[in-house]
Amino acid sequence: MVAIVGYFDLKNQLPTETLNTMLKAVYTVSGSEKSYCEQWGGLGVVTQSSDQSSLIECEGLSKIAFIGAFESSPGSTEIPRLDQMDAEQLSLLRGGYIWAQMDVQKQQFIIVNDHFARHPLYVTKYKEAVLFSTQIKSLLSALPSEQALDKNAVAMMLSIGEVVGNQTLIEGVETLAAAHILTIDKQGSQYNPYWQYSYQQDFSINKKDAIQSVGEMLTQSVDRAVSCSDTVTVPLSGGLDSRFLLGLANKNKDVHAYTWGVPDCRDLIYAKKIAKKINCKHDCFEFIPNYLEKYADQGVWITEGQIPVINFHVLPYVNRLAKDGNFTLLDGFAGDAVLGGNFIKSSWFNNPNATEVADELWYWRLNDTVKLLQTDELSNIAANSKEIFSNIYTEYQGETSMDSVMAFLMDNRVRRTTTGGTEIFRTQFSVKQPFMDVDLITAINQVPHKWRKRHRLYVDVLSKFAPDVASVAWQRTCLPPATPYVLSWSSLAAQRAYKEARKYLPLPDLIGNDSPSQFGEWFQMELKAYIEGVLFSERTYDRNILPMNSLEIAWSMHQAGEIDASSFLGSAVSIELFARLFMDDLNASIQRFSN
Repeated sequence: MVAIVGYFDLKNQLPTETLNTMLKAVYTVSGSEKSYCEQWGGLGVVTQSSDQSSLIECEGLSKIAFIGAFESSPGSTEIPRLDQMDAEQLSLLRGGYIWAQMDVQKQQFIIVNDHFARHPLYVTKYKEAVLFSTQIKSLLSALPSEQALDKNAVAMMLSIGEVVGNQTLIEGVETLAAAHILTIDKQGSQYNPYWQYSYQQDFSINKKDAIQSVGEMLTQSVDRAVSCSDTVTVPLSGGLDSRFLLGLANKNKDVHAYTWGVPDCRDLIYAKKIAKKINCKHDCFEFIPNYLEKYADQGVWITEGQIPVINFHVLPYVNRLAKDGNFTLLDGFAGDAVLGGNFIKSSWFNNPNATEVADELWYWRLNDTVKLLQTDELSNIAANSKEIFSNIYTEYQGETSMDSVMAFLMDNRVRRTTTGGTEIFRTQFSVKQPFMDVDLITAINQVPHKWRKRHRLYVDVLSKFAPDVASVAWQRTCLPPATPYVLSWSSLAAQRAYKEARKYLPLPDLIGNDSPSQFGEWFQMELKAYIEGVLFSERTYDRNILPMNSLEIAWSMHQAGEIDASSFLGSAVSIELFARLFMDDLNASIQRFSN
């Protein structure tokens, strides 16, 4: 895992060893350090062979640190001078990156991230000094004073399983928003956007032309991503996103696919069929139910507490995948959000009432356990979180309610949560995310929303540009994606009815597990003692940050089989483990994981 760290301290309010302290805290598997320090600040980068990163010297004693990739110029060894570009020029760059310049003569930092902030950057202040890093742990290690958990962020995690806006679990630490230029100098910190996600539906566009344009842009994005690799790693599920990337990459590259899940889950069943269809190499791994007990601490350390522990699916296998030596990984990150599907709901499709849309959006994200329990604790937590959530939503303005919702979800649900799994992959791989491509986004954002609803446009593009993988059944419907909608809907309805009937009748499981994991059952059996040890320990009660009465009720009802509270409990476990690792004894955690 590559990283950038740095600090600006004109008044020397931080210790002289600040930069070295920050670098030592960085989590990396096999990285090496490069750094440069002046009396007023420092800049460092942790490099890793699997990914591009560098610290170079330019004219005028300027230092430039860089991680990620500028995919618009594949194979180029030159790092572009973003400080010499205007907003329009920056918006033309492609790839996921963070670029930071330390100008020694001006005593100034300029930091730029990509359009979608695919690499997180965290920023905080100590007195008048400013510190920044791609890892929160690096910031905390260098701050002379103890920090506190952000109760609003904790409440948000418990309510919806994610944080929103630029908040983190630490008070005073925020992320750099996507497509931003951050300038730090004696005048302070200035934040300036150079691009924003916007939707401009073109109702005059021909649907066939739209399908062709979107498919060409995605194909181009995949080609750019794999241009410097002979063999590509693809995590493959039974869904649409990963199969689409696999089908496109397989046309010009050798592809090695990997799938994991519980025995006989649909991901394993359909992924095997997809790989067989295109004759690509494919390895499968079956989950051991208690794997979380071994890997939860490490997962929280890598993702820095920002996703529930039940989402650490790849963690047991990422080192195994890396042993095959194919370090370019295609991640189906956000394909559903970009091309259309579950993110498009009738309730916010064309609604001029922003308050109603925010309410519907909140209820969609609100955890089912929080909805069901309605204890005073959780009601207060949810009410406060909803207010913050709704206020942030109002910052995203579009011509229609759907425009605003998509901009909000892309910058929050996608940037802040979906990227969690990506960070785990980055410990070993150079991760490419072809769906997060400006040219593709521009093409798709001209398409009328109604075409994207219920995956219709998605399926049309998939069928035209990767017909071989499109012919294999989809784990959601158990039918090929191009099956007429009425039949797909009937399949989903039949599945729901059969699941409900199995609660009362001794019927065989004919449709397989639709989830690759079974945390609902595992929390009752193999992981029961572990979860109890984390959530209901004296240490957790004394911390007084979690709603313990509500957790006790949720745990009791989960054990009785009355509800599946695994998602809610998983968020609580992430918060508690974050507090233990990052707050209780950070130095011990750094020794354990980062050294």
